[in-house]
Amino acid sequence: MPTYLPRFFRTFGKYFPFLLLSLLILLSLPDSGPRNAGAFATTTSFDSLEIHVINVGWGASIFVRGPNGTKILIEAGNTGKGKGKVVPYLKSIGILPIDTLDYTIAGHQHSDHLGGMSEVVDSGYTVRYKNYYNGSTYSTTAVTRWKNAAMLTPAGALDTIPVGKQIDLGNGAKLTCIARNGKIIGGGTVAVSDENDRSIAALIQYGGFDFLWASDLGGGSESCTGRYTASQVDVETAVITAISPGGAHPMISSGGIDVLYVNHHGSESSTNSNWMNMSRPAVAVISTGSGQTSGWDFPRINVVDHVLLAQSSSCVTVPPALVLQTEEGNPTGSSTSYDGYCVGDIVIKTDGVSKFRVSADGAVTEGPDERIAAGLPRLFDLDDPGPLPVELASFNAMPSGLGAELRWTTSTEVNSERFDIQRSDVSGQQSAVGIQPSAARWVTVASVAAHGTSTSVQL
Repeated sequence: MPTYLPRFFRTFGKYFPFLLLSLLILLSLPDSGPRNAGAFATTTSFDSLEIHVINVGWGASIFVRGPNGTKILIEAGNTGKGKGKVVPYLKSIGILPIDTLDYTIAGHQHSDHLGGMSEVVDSGYTVRYKNYYNGSTYSTTAVTRWKNAAMLTPAGALDTIPVGKQIDLGNGAKLTCIARNGKIIGGGTVAVSDENDRSIAALIQYGGFDFLWASDLGGGSESCTGRYTASQVDVETAVITAISPGGAHPMISSGGIDVLYVNHHGSESSTNSNWMNMSRPAVAVISTGSGQTSGWDFPRINVVDHVLLAQSSSCVTVPPALVLQTEEGNPTGSSTSYDGYCVGDIVIKTDGVSKFRVSADGAVTEGPDERIAAGLPRLFDLDDPGPLPVELASFNAMPSGLGAELRWTTSTEVNSERFDIQRSDVSGQQSAVGIQPSAARWVTVASVAAHGTSTSVQL
């Protein structure tokens, strides 16, 4: 008896592991031996979300490219790093000044986060829509340089990002501002005075993928993990509670998020147990390196080992994350953790449906290149698989001569170009558990046009 099995979606050489059908259709055909066939859809614009954590040493810089090509530069490191690190990196991935950035976001006003922003603009990059910041009155010469440079872009003067603001990244992907200057999505507030605690927090989502970033946001002190801060308050707990199930503005599931960008370079002022327990990240990323003040010793043992690696088991109750850092902090001290993997510039890509991929280039100037020890490049399952781009209403197959006639209807389609019909001879692949599809040699025998994006029943 031949077995008809569903196949996977394919788009120009990329495979997306979501099943078109959740059932097997068994037919008795007058054929010479066992055969497999299946229909699957091809998408035309179901592209990846890319998040690039750029190694700027001591400081922070992230570049985001959405599925529709929207480009966001989140911070640009300290003075000198915009021209010395960010611009060369952007060019290395094919983002040239002529391409234009769509948005910039400076999480807060400290120089290690925005000192390089003006240098990016001075190097020929311009900004099309908005230059967002936290609305703080904190000022330095680096802040003044960035304000003046921003004025020369089409986006114009710095604009305070509203809490709840969403930036469309295409195909349902979005960046949402979930906190700024103590104001939290859902209506909550925390009284803040430290510039770090005035940081913007944002959640980047694509299907089932979640990336949480909050610049240098504080988490207060905490005895169970040994974390201590004399200056920052706990804003983290209010933010993660608001976006979790049962919160004032739920945005993530009980499974948490996929990637956590670790606040404040792994300082003890941030990344408390609530932040970790409720976010439940598979991967944690730390931006750190040379240039920090002696005695800071970032990233700290009390953060990396006790929280992210879940060694403070009395209050950290979730599995440990894979901890990646751009490089080692410098100078180091007795409080420095060496248990994160130094990997250089970090790239996270996802289709938003089933998996995300983490890779790095090993461009490390402080510490060893530990990509092999970290297992990079590496694929991770999403904690919340995204919705299927094609939802079948029916699927039927009937014998037709030596072949089969397939008929199906869809109730929804998203960016669907065509359905490809494949078959494979799996003679000799029978086993105690039946035919093994992984052993099949699939060949496309026909294609049927799909309906692009549709929410009505299509034949």
